[in-house]
Amino acid sequence: PQFIVDMDDICCEFLCDYYYTSLFNNKHEDDDDSTAISTLMPQNDPIQRTTIRVLNRHCDSVFLTEENLLLWETLAWNHKNEDTTTADKKVKTAATMERIKEALVVYEEALEKSGGPFLMGEHFTLSDVHILPCLSRLVPYFLVREEPFPTKILTWYDACSQRHSVQ
Repeated sequence: PQFIVDMDDICCEFLCDYYYTSLFNNKHEDDDDSTAISTLMPQNDPIQRTTIRVLNRHCDSVFLTEENLLLWETLAWNHKNEDTTTADKKVKTAATMERIKEALVVYEEALEKSGGPFLMGEHFTLSDVHILPCLSRLVPYFLVREEPFPTKILTWYDACSQRHSVQ
């Protein structure tokens, strides 16, 4: 297979390492212990670091694409496409919702594999930080529409929301 190196990947790699060494490697306030070292990007576990990057890449390339499309369909269509029938809008929105649910399966599997409460297990990592704002926009949308939402992800969302740094 041919591998394509994307400038975004290089920048992401650099920024992850830069932020870890410059900010998070220093002692800082954490929810549990003010002298703890951050676990946002674990230095000693290459498998976890790779998993975090894969989850972040999935968020950027798959999940955010569908979420932005959903927001566009529900917000912008109401103003720009008056000629589009309501039935057409509902069909397109339902298809986007299904693709979002498919994209969420990756996070459900990560939670199941790690044992939770966070995507990498007991530690709140960069993968949680990366997807949390996206789901903060999406969870209320599902709840208002009374759409079924994956329970593991709702449990994860509640655990993240209880962190002092998120509130």
